[in-house]
Amino acid sequence: MIKEQLAIQVSGVSKQYFKNRAGGAAFLKNLFKKQHKESFYALQDISIDINKGEVIGIIGPNGSGKSTMLKLISGITPPTEGCIDVWGKTASILEIGIGFQPDLSGYENIFLSGYMYGLSKAEIAGKIDSITALFGFPDFLHTPVKHYSSGMYMRLAFSLIIHIDANIYLFDEILSVGDIYFQQAAMAEIKRLKQNGATILIVSHDPNSISGITDRILFLNQSKVAFCGAPGEATIMYHEHLTGKRSHTEDITELKEEALSKIKRHFVKDSNLVCDITYVKVFNLNNTHGIHGHEDIIVDCELRYKSCHQNLFCLLIKDFNQTVISSGTAPLPPVSEAGNFYVRFTIPSNSLLTARYYFDFGLSVNDSLAVIYPCACKIHINTNECQLYGYTNLQITSQTERHE
Repeated sequence: MIKEQLAIQVSGVSKQYFKNRAGGAAFLKNLFKKQHKESFYALQDISIDINKGEVIGIIGPNGSGKSTMLKLISGITPPTEGCIDVWGKTASILEIGIGFQPDLSGYENIFLSGYMYGLSKAEIAGKIDSITALFGFPDFLHTPVKHYSSGMYMRLAFSLIIHIDANIYLFDEILSVGDIYFQQAAMAEIKRLKQNGATILIVSHDPNSISGITDRILFLNQSKVAFCGAPGEATIMYHEHLTGKRSHTEDITELKEEALSKIKRHFVKDSNLVCDITYVKVFNLNNTHGIHGHEDIIVDCELRYKSCHQNLFCLLIKDFNQTVISSGTAPLPPVSEAGNFYVRFTIPSNSLLTARYYFDFGLSVNDSLAVIYPCACKIHINTNECQLYGYTNLQITSQTERHE
């Protein structure tokens, strides 16, 4: 790695802390005695080179060392072992309580923090309107920040930091605070910083929220590096770690005959109602080597169907937690004899973030939905584009044809 290209170099870094073994009544009894201390590593043997202009996400379960990583890079605390080299001016939002004076108002803290980052009074005054607009609570600007909620505190900190002309930005869980409008505005500002060539590190518990803007994701687990690489791969590994289940990796899924024999069944035991799925395929029209979010995603279904009433054939899209995030429906007309039907669902381009999704299929009869094929498909969307709305913007269309 050419050092002129580096913004941050972390080499063999470990951070060790100590905790007292005694607690409660035992602690009071031995308050003035020498106590045995146990050590633990918040981070252990971490090495990573981060290039200038790179956006790195940091994910992992609680206690894995994500926030400690940012504290070490920002210089708030030194490493126990190893070394960290940083080239450029750094601006950071770390845990609540770092950076602002609680008894000063938001307005006063903006000027105080601006001074600390090297801005003049005139420079801060020239940016105050923009900072206030992004903060979103102008009526509280002259209120001491000790009365702010945690969300308001972080919003003010973010609104200030992105107006600092720095080379490196460190954000700890900034996308987890505020409403959807602030999160969208924050993501837009992070994208702007990236376009201007800034190096950015973002800690998050939700890889889906950052995978669209990051170049790489660092997955920490038990204080060590579990993975560092492509956002899509990191997201899958993290989901597998949380769920304890290993995912399949096929991007294009077709139902196999042996699978059909296990799941094909009638919606209800009623000779007047039949709904058997015989074929499913998910693909991009112009891409045969995998599925990405830049083109419409096509879901083709073939089914054997019979009903005396018009019903709805349903596609349910679930995230890795098996939570339904969106759905699409296609009308099925009344037919007296079982026939073959073809249904196509179209998921619009750039509406799914980089992640793994599960598709269920069901039939809605008299406003009652029953899933006839759970987890029919598992697909992985991989795109590095910044998508502000993600899967909340799905507007699935459908078409139905009968095959004679």
